[in-house]
Amino acid sequence: MKDFVSQVARFTAKLTVFYIFLLFFGMLIFYVFIKPAYTSLVQQQTFSVDAVAKRNFTPDTATVSTGATLEGTDVKTLQNKAQTQLDGALSALEQLGISSEKISSNYSIDPKYDDDYVNIIGYRANATLSVKTNDFEQIDSILDIALQNDFNRIYGVSFDFEDPVAIRESLRQEAIETAKAKAEKIAEESGLRLGKLINVYEGSYSYPMYEKYNVNSFAADMAYAEEVPQSSGFTPGESEIQMQMTLIYEVL
Repeated sequence: MKDFVSQVARFTAKLTVFYIFLLFFGMLIFYVFIKPAYTSLVQQQTFSVDAVAKRNFTPDTATVSTGATLEGTDVKTLQNKAQTQLDGALSALEQLGISSEKISSNYSIDPKYDDDYVNIIGYRANATLSVKTNDFEQIDSILDIALQNDFNRIYGVSFDFEDPVAIRESLRQEAIETAKAKAEKIAEESGLRLGKLINVYEGSYSYPMYEKYNVNSFAADMAYAEEVPQSSGFTPGESEIQMQMTLIYEVL
């Protein structure tokens, strides 16, 4: 009987120690992990501040877009004509000092059908030539080269930036620095105690959409194309680009 009571006592003691250890371990998990996370989620106070960076930028890249339409009854003849036009234009552009990386060219040939859209009565070749340049004084020369090589469609001249990503990054950095300075000033004036920066949001970003200069939408043949007047200069002007950034701080 004494042995039985002794075994029960030892088992009860071990069970009590186990429960104490389990309780201690549970409290440790609660206070070390669960409570801070819950407090941070429910009771954390935050302060947000935003700033806008804006500057004027002038486009540094122009794209001249041209094309040619040829018609005939023999596919091979059309291919040769289209390729001859492209080769002539590419050679002249190379002499002008424009690298091949800044030139895009292509041509396609499609069948022409009769009024009933049943029988093929000929073929139409469409050639395209797009040229980029950072020297706006070259634009008139590029148009001349296109017209001299029978590119009778001048779609226009559009302007853009060589590296728009760099512009965006510079504005982002400026907006973040401005927002940080603004947060520090508000905290100093109000007595607010700011903790660490816990989040950053990129807000609105305005990017200009440049319309094309419509030099001449269509020239029926070279005789007409040669009458296209020379421009007095292409000036895209400046555009204001801006970016907004929002910073989130914890409040101590």
